[in-house]
Amino acid sequence: MNRRWETTILGWVLSGVIYAQVCTPDTAITGIEPDTLPDAVVGDYYDEVIYFKIPLTRTIFTQTITVDSAHIDSIAHFPSSFMYQCNKPSCMYVGGEYGCIRITGSPTVKDTGTRNVVVFVTVYTYINNSVVTLPQIDSLPFTVLDTGTATSTGGSLEEITELDYYVGPNPFDRILYLQVPDLEQGKVKVAIYDLLGKPVMQYRVYHPGGRFVWKWYPISLRDGLYVLQLRTSGRTLTTRIHRRGK
Repeated sequence: MNRRWETTILGWVLSGVIYAQVCTPDTAITGIEPDTLPDAVVGDYYDEVIYFKIPLTRTIFTQTITVDSAHIDSIAHFPSSFMYQCNKPSCMYVGGEYGCIRITGSPTVKDTGTRNVVVFVTVYTYINNSVVTLPQIDSLPFTVLDTGTATSTGGSLEEITELDYYVGPNPFDRILYLQVPDLEQGKVKVAIYDLLGKPVMQYRVYHPGGRFVWKWYPISLRDGLYVLQLRTSGRTLTTRIHRRGK
């Protein structure tokens, strides 16, 4: 056999073996486990698995729809040395299918602290015989501890639900509004990230408590999808926003 083809075929075989060993789905779960990622420790290699089951149906307002499939688009805000692999190379799963994601990396001192890792998923369904895509965002608290630290000092943050805030218009062009009717007193950070986790805007302010309103006038921002995140000492809000100029 030609040496070049022999090498190519061997690469395909090894690639299949590697993906077969990424992780094995757990068919005993009903949603996502764990709901909080185990802490990482500086200097220790991190190797953990998220297990999940794609739901068969979703309820939008009062309508129950059938989930045809779901695609894991990306996972953002991990330390730069981290990577993830789905048990299926395509990261595409049909409704009702079990799957898993293996997360590995080597955290450093600069990664110390608590962050919310954001998982972007596109759900595909049929409404009135037409294919409809439904973007979905899930977040998991993730803490990197410095060497010698026994317990997490950051803790997880309470997620602000969609019923407790307004972001719009979405898509937006020249101005974006964020409103939280009842936000606790203290320091507030609002940040915009691209889908690779790179910050494009950060804003910090001391809030006296009560209704919080923030306006942003994007300058030289390219059209596309971004992530808006608000953080206080005890709560966090993460949502996807779309810049679409006229």
